[in-house]
Amino acid sequence: QAHQNTQLKQVWEFSMDISFETPDFENIVGQLTTHDEESDLKLENLKRKLSLSEDDFEQLKITYLILDRSPNDVITLLKQSVLFQKLEQFDKAFETCEKILSCLPIIGMDADFNQDLKSWIYAQCGDCKFFQKKFVESIKYYDRGLEIKQSANLLKQKTISLVRLKKFSEAEEFTKILLEKNSDSPDILRLQARCLMYQEKYVESLNLFNKLLIIEPKNIEILEHIATIHIELEKYQDAIKYFDIILEINPELDVEIQVSKFLISEEDTENLD
Repeated sequence: QAHQNTQLKQVWEFSMDISFETPDFENIVGQLTTHDEESDLKLENLKRKLSLSEDDFEQLKITYLILDRSPNDVITLLKQSVLFQKLEQFDKAFETCEKILSCLPIIGMDADFNQDLKSWIYAQCGDCKFFQKKFVESIKYYDRGLEIKQSANLLKQKTISLVRLKKFSEAEEFTKILLEKNSDSPDILRLQARCLMYQEKYVESLNLFNKLLIIEPKNIEILEHIATIHIELEKYQDAIKYFDIILEINPELDVEIQVSKFLISEEDTENLD
């Protein structure tokens, strides 16, 4: 039991990078259940091969072969869901998570661990909907996970979903809860600063962005937000100062920055008339 729990934990902590594309995925998946010489390997050998492989498509093929023999193998289903999400096949990742949920009553795991696993699976479901930009649905699954376990990660993902839905006031309240648990988190501070900015609470937002700038003095996104807030506050020369700092960090933005500075100068001149 303890060994199985450790294996499951290792799978769901698998690092995901979903930044690359996967052309011809459907064609590849169509061949995954085709039996070849690998189909004669014993289940244990397949699992060993899965653990040793570093190729995503090979791993996915092996998961199909394992599940063909052992459909309720939760460890393999977890691995498969992570691989699908990594390969940006979010519908398939979601379907696999639903299979895992249906397997849990069958395999009869420790109750506490079962709850932790369910919470994680709902997080996976929420992430699948999030990456498909189905934010209302993503919140529904994050909430299901939160009903089981109060997880900072789940709450953070729910908050980001609310921001994407432009529910900035509600999102701001959740950032306060998150900061109670981790007051120095740059990610949460940035999220709260954005919520405040989108609600036109410019002074509060500026204070937070300035705090973040101390931590990340060359973060162009933060500098752009600060410049934008100064424009909203009609502090045009201050905005130009921050645009100049951005230009020093990345000279390739020259044209974009110069246009911004010109527009600011025009607006500043109009206010003097």
